[in-house]
Amino acid sequence: MNFNAFKTVFQIAIGTIPEEIRGYMSTVQQWAENNGYDYKVITEQPKELKDLSLRIASDWMRIKILLENPYHLYIDWDVELIGDVKLGETPILTPYFEHFIYNGSNTNLFKEVYKNMVDRKIKSGNGWKDEEGIIFKSFRNININKEWFVNSDGLYIHKWNSKE
Repeated sequence: MNFNAFKTVFQIAIGTIPEEIRGYMSTVQQWAENNGYDYKVITEQPKELKDLSLRIASDWMRIKILLENPYHLYIDWDVELIGDVKLGETPILTPYFEHFIYNGSNTNLFKEVYKNMVDRKIKSGNGWKDEEGIIFKSFRNININKEWFVNSDGLYIHKWNSKE
């Protein structure tokens, strides 16, 4: 899943994309184009995650990409960007750590999160295959610089909360 691209905004949209969602995604694509970022949409579920729901697989996919690729921004497919996003060297984290996540140059933060996810996977047996919110739960166990948090008000609107 390594994009080998510098400065990339990515979204995960596997399966049929509702028309309303296409409009939200276009706000993200437009922002990327206007700000010199590559824009990628992941449309395939990796083979090793095929037995997971799309929601759970998406959690694992986004963190894996963020730990392998600096200067990558993940935005949920049901997020409409409404504000001016300024990205730099430092991560940007929003509530629940899942709708809008930027790593900046700090891939180590996401390596820690991934390690916590794997630890939870090992401890739960097969329970990890149904564990929603694993990103949030995994972030809770690491030391996070409070300056990385931003309020999502005025930045984006989380429009549609899809389970799949």
